[in-house]
Amino acid sequence: MDEGSRMAYEIVINLIIREGHLRSYFTEYFLSFAQARIVTDRETGSSKRIGFVDFNSEENAKAVKEAMEDGEIDRNKVTLDWAKLKGEDELGFSCALFTHLEFMENHKNVTEFVFMGLWENRQVELLFFLLFLLCYLAVLMGNTVILLTVNYSHLIEQPMYYFLCHLSLMDLCYTSTVVPRLIKDLAAATKNISYNECMTQLFTAHLLAGVEIFILVSMALDRYVAIVKPLHYMAIMNRKKCNMLIVMAWVVGFWHSIALLLMVLSLPFCGPNHINHYLCDVKPLLKLVCKDIHVVSILVIANSGMVVVAIFLVLVASYILILYNLRTRSSAGRRKALSTCSSHVMVVVLFFVPCIYTYVLPAGSENKDKEISVFYTVIAPMLNPLIYTLRNTEMKSAMRKVWSQMSHSELK
Repeated sequence: MDEGSRMAYEIVINLIIREGHLRSYFTEYFLSFAQARIVTDRETGSSKRIGFVDFNSEENAKAVKEAMEDGEIDRNKVTLDWAKLKGEDELGFSCALFTHLEFMENHKNVTEFVFMGLWENRQVELLFFLLFLLCYLAVLMGNTVILLTVNYSHLIEQPMYYFLCHLSLMDLCYTSTVVPRLIKDLAAATKNISYNECMTQLFTAHLLAGVEIFILVSMALDRYVAIVKPLHYMAIMNRKKCNMLIVMAWVVGFWHSIALLLMVLSLPFCGPNHINHYLCDVKPLLKLVCKDIHVVSILVIANSGMVVVAIFLVLVASYILILYNLRTRSSAGRRKALSTCSSHVMVVVLFFVPCIYTYVLPAGSENKDKEISVFYTVIAPMLNPLIYTLRNTEMKSAMRKVWSQMSHSELK
């Protein structure tokens, strides 16, 4: 098999694997043999005729498979000159070729992925290595302070702070799933991650994010009951029901993440293995799948995007009802109610708006997607402790008491 023929054969197979939705077109020309005119824009972007190739050779199929596994051809820079495919040049594929393609689609030969990271410039990466390290330390310190303050004070008895304690724990865990790996990769020349580690990060990140989203819903419910039904507040938001809401958050988060993981595990990754992101997330992973992903994309949007939008709309509706009920309160009562709600609204906006941009809006620039994702993986968990403490006099008072008690106990 000459080099031109082998290259052309390989290009066609790569194209079919990458553009699975074209398969229905090819089946219209299902012949006992097939020939095609192949073009490539590998170097200059201009079309170049390589020649006619017979697709009915099992020997050729084996040679192409070996060449593909060696990664000799960049399948992302390949195209067919559809305008020139006339008459006898129309594509037709034999049974042998279809069998070969089915084998390759079901064969996961990717054992690791390589993150492309946030930036290509090495100096910029080293600068942000220090910046994200400081951000991560701020996340650890801020959320640990909230956990200690709430647990070692009377605030733990109040549902609002009970949920805040769980929210801080989720922020700690979620950030620790993503940011340490990001910091490590910013300092490293190579950014490899194994297939199993990638799937673990995908599952864990979506599990914790799902739990956090439903904790935010529980916090909104708490504020709604406190303002709209103040006389029944303690009866409705008792500890048993608060615990039930937390358990429900974990159950819903688990089913969301396990459904997403099972969808991704069922997909074949035949190469390339470069993820244009700094973490294993479903959208950049789908770009590496070597089959038609139209149905899977719809399921992912339904599982992640539409759920996020629906919950965000529920939260917005709850705060509209709260504002409506505040119209009869005194100015002092409105200020007190709004001060507790404003912190939650800021946290919701910081988390949900970037998520909606990433998972719901039409695909835009990949670089912009991964930059936007920094908001809910790094910035929101870092700012949440500040948002909940700086404007909350009750929280600041509890912090002073707790740290005073701890300092006195150390002196003794």
